[in-house]
Amino acid sequence: MKLLLFVVVALLIGVCYFLDWQRRNKVLQLKPDREELDDLSVYQQFYATAELMEPDVIMLWHEIADTLKVPAGKIRPTDVFGEDIGGGVLVTTELDELSWLGAQRARGLKLSIDLQAVKTVDDYIRTFARKVN
Repeated sequence: MKLLLFVVVALLIGVCYFLDWQRRNKVLQLKPDREELDDLSVYQQFYATAELMEPDVIMLWHEIADTLKVPAGKIRPTDVFGEDIGGGVLVTTELDELSWLGAQRARGLKLSIDLQAVKTVDDYIRTFARKVN
């Protein structure tokens, strides 16, 4: 009986890891038809007119990409966390980590932010990037 229970639990864990691996593999090929953008192109195309500081935008862009383990050049401002990027099968530690980083950043900047309202890459960037004076 114990052996059967062990086998069932091991199979469930294996299936979860396989599904998560499959999801990660899919995410790494995030929108294969999308043009891969360099940092300067990201800023110029999406944020140059927003009066946000370029170094902040680029740093936050890479924070998102690195934390969610996706190619920085393939993400876009409209990507929704948990759907387009950072989605998991059972749990998503990457989104938890990004949320934690956002909370730390908000504390450091003395901002009162509802991180549940930060739904997209653009929300995250505009929430934390400093404005040009």
